[in-house]
Amino acid sequence: MKWLVCCLGLAAILSACKTDKTLPPAPSVLMEYYPLKEGQVWRWQVLDSSFTETDTLVRQWIETDSFRTWFYGQDGIGILPVDIYSSESFQDSNLVYKSRTASYKTSQFHFEQADNKTVAVLKYPVQNGQVWDANGFSTLENEYRLFKNLHQTYQGISQCLETGLLQPTNSLIDQYDFKEIYAPNIGKVYQKTFSRQYTFMNQSPILIQGFTREKNRIL
Repeated sequence: MKWLVCCLGLAAILSACKTDKTLPPAPSVLMEYYPLKEGQVWRWQVLDSSFTETDTLVRQWIETDSFRTWFYGQDGIGILPVDIYSSESFQDSNLVYKSRTASYKTSQFHFEQADNKTVAVLKYPVQNGQVWDANGFSTLENEYRLFKNLHQTYQGISQCLETGLLQPTNSLIDQYDFKEIYAPNIGKVYQKTFSRQYTFMNQSPILIQGFTREKNRIL
């Protein structure tokens, strides 16, 4: 009986101490910047400009990423293969197979794997100014990337995040820059790669080779 009286008294005290303040509701859906789902299809408009000493080649095509079925490695990590096709236009139903890549995620990174090269394209948790080595899990030369903008707007979609190089290469003979944009709960929506290599003749720069490739997701 004493125990019941004590409980009722405690309940009355707690009720009296309540204020009108209420905590903000927790977000119902956690934003996912690279959702991995079987069967999803991403389509891209690709614009590519290749440069040599004597010519400039401009090409445009549609690229289709077809996500396949999960399989699991020995470490238990789920890996999602992605088949890549190309076509001349959005209306063209004649898809030409190009290659296969794979995508998977750990607690700290999201990876893309192609041609036996593993690239960490995102680092978790997402934080403004966060820096990581995208090639830290391969034998490739270090490529440090960072989150440059967590509040980017792309094609009317807010809260997109932008990644880029920590230090783009910008010398007299070599230039290289890279940029990607990810939309919440949609995935990668934009990518641009810029590369130029020069030599000097009579103290004037001469372009040896280079390219600019821009990929826009068709939403």
